[in-house]
Amino acid sequence: VFKEKNIHIFEEKEVQQQQQMQMERESETLLAEIQAGEYDYAQRIESRMQQVSDLLATFSSLTMEQHETVSGLFETMDEVAHVVEKGRDQLHRAVERKSNSTDFLTLLVVFLTISLLFLHYISP
Repeated sequence: VFKEKNIHIFEEKEVQQQQQMQMERESETLLAEIQAGEYDYAQRIESRMQQVSDLLATFSSLTMEQHETVSGLFETMDEVAHVVEKGRDQLHRAVERKSNSTDFLTLLVVFLTISLLFLHYISP
């Protein structure tokens, strides 16, 4: 009976050892799967971070180009404002000259008409 009990205990210990070894193998397999999953997850995150970094670089580049374009537009706008101001001044001077020349021509025509009438009156 004692021998049977020892055999039974021995078999139980052996079964326990086998179960423990099986659990260790399963644990190692799960750990390897988890580590592989974490590695894949880390790679996906790294890839996405690289994409975000590339997008930020592109946005930065486009923002710099836009800044240069806007600065160029402001410079052009200043030049155009200056040219428009000069053009307005020239138009004012042209209007003044036109009104002065119109007055002069009117006086000249009136003077010549009176002169012709006078010459016609004094001629036989």
